[in-house]
Amino acid sequence: MPLSQAACWLALLAFGVKSTKYAALFYWAWAVKNVMLGPLKKDAGVVSFLVLLMADLLLSKKMPAAPIIVCIGISAQALYVLVSAEFNVFKKPADQLAAAVKKSVLWAKIFKPYLVATAAYWIAAAFLYWKAMA
Repeated sequence: MPLSQAACWLALLAFGVKSTKYAALFYWAWAVKNVMLGPLKKDAGVVSFLVLLMADLLLSKKMPAAPIIVCIGISAQALYVLVSAEFNVFKKPADQLAAAVKKSVLWAKIFKPYLVATAAYWIAAAFLYWKAMA
């Protein structure tokens, strides 16, 4: 998780908004892997990152705001996982979160800041899409 976010942020800083489609492709493929091979039975990233890829590749020329809207949606999705009653990631101690998802405590300790970094990344990407549109 930290490596993927570090790579995304470095690419965003180095190449700008052009790099976001590769980040979306990576996270979409990871979400598909999660559903097909585990550990998750469902992963919202299968839809959200595919929508971003389509918005970037197919719609951005005719509807430049489409990727902006999707990036904001992905950020909202990450923040929702952090604070929602359904997931309760932000409020659960690391050991309870780890037990609930059958992961290590180290994973649980990394997951919270990862979600914050993910939300911040997609907000930054939305800003760069908006800036490129102007």
